[in-house]
Amino acid sequence: MLRTAIYARVSTKNQEVETQLQELRDYIGRRSDLKLTEEFVDVCSGSQESRKQLDALMTAAAQRKLDAVVFWDLSRLTRRGIFHALQVLNQWQEHGVKAICYGFPNLDFTDAFTGQLMASFLAWFSEQEREMLRRRVQAGIDRAKRNGTRSGKPIGRPPLPEGVRSKVLKLRKEGRSLSEIAKAASTTRRPVSRSVVVKICKERSPD
Repeated sequence: MLRTAIYARVSTKNQEVETQLQELRDYIGRRSDLKLTEEFVDVCSGSQESRKQLDALMTAAAQRKLDAVVFWDLSRLTRRGIFHALQVLNQWQEHGVKAICYGFPNLDFTDAFTGQLMASFLAWFSEQEREMLRRRVQAGIDRAKRNGTRSGKPIGRPPLPEGVRSKVLKLRKEGRSLSEIAKAASTTRRPVSRSVVVKICKERSPD
């Protein structure tokens, strides 16, 4: 049986890695030629040049402590592009370690044409996906800066429409109740509550 390691990765601590691990454990358990011996888990971006657990995995492979590595897909292995993906796969091949992608279990990465070509495509797709995520994040940051908030939403409630304050004060001067004033001053876009009426009345007294 092949001494087999699992490599799993999530980008942040808020993401759940156990789902990956359990699926990969079950996959190894279903195969009679694989025996799980180690698990390597990184919590970091796939674009990082150095990852503690991936580095440890590469060292174990170089020391001939492993015969196979199972990983979820190439986006979990790396998002640094084609060169890095092929570099990792080729190093495993040099050390006699079989690379098994859970998403494409029948794909032979040692094949000079099909395997390498497919690996290149998957790595390119992962890199493009990362770039799209980066652009979306940056767009959110830019929107937040424009609105002055982390979420990108304007601070506080929308301002009261022009004329609402004077209308509230006028109605209050006429002796209308707070509820009546709130209902009369409300609009479809900006409802006015009793508390808002109280606040307006406290800010200014009627002319």
